[in-house]
Amino acid sequence: MRIVNNNLEIERLRNNPIFRLTGCMETTQFFSNLASACVKFGNYTESVIFESVEKTTLQKLDYIGQNTIYGQLEKYILIKPKFGSEVPDVVLVDGKVIHVFEIKVNLRSSDSKKAHGEKVKYERLQEYLTNNYPEYTVQIYAVDFLGGGGGSTALYERANVFTVINGKTFCEMMGINYDIVCINLEVDQDENRKFIRDYIEAVNRKTL
Repeated sequence: MRIVNNNLEIERLRNNPIFRLTGCMETTQFFSNLASACVKFGNYTESVIFESVEKTTLQKLDYIGQNTIYGQLEKYILIKPKFGSEVPDVVLVDGKVIHVFEIKVNLRSSDSKKAHGEKVKYERLQEYLTNNYPEYTVQIYAVDFLGGGGGSTALYERANVFTVINGKTFCEMMGINYDIVCINLEVDQDENRKFIRDYIEAVNRKTL
């Protein structure tokens, strides 16, 4: 994922706290672009994971309702399926167990209000799945994909509906390679380092 210039209007950036603190428009633009990339990184991580699922040896089955299925009849994966009013990130059906995954890049920095909202969401989803598929056991996981615990992770650990797992465990369950996913997340590092160098050079030219 490349860090790109969002081309925000200069007048809008003048009220950005970074500009108020530094008085430097180049610095304000740079950190605005960097913050935007960080916000988008969660969706980007999901897309890389989903691409890895689609490239596995799992056969793409027919659509079932609104949901696309990857796998065999006894083990299959649903990406962003809809159950009732809820849409989890990924569902893995393995035998008589429905594994539901909420993917987070790093639980440490999760917002406490959002964590509470997701707890309520997955409680509703658990009730829906249990009522509609009573022959299955339902397990719900919060995936701390790149994190190492701490911080807001405890909010998910204390929520009875979630089991917190790391990215490697998630990938093992899904049958994809964690290391390859991480490599694919890093493919634009050279371009992003150039983006940083260009910013530093622009600031240096201004101060000379």
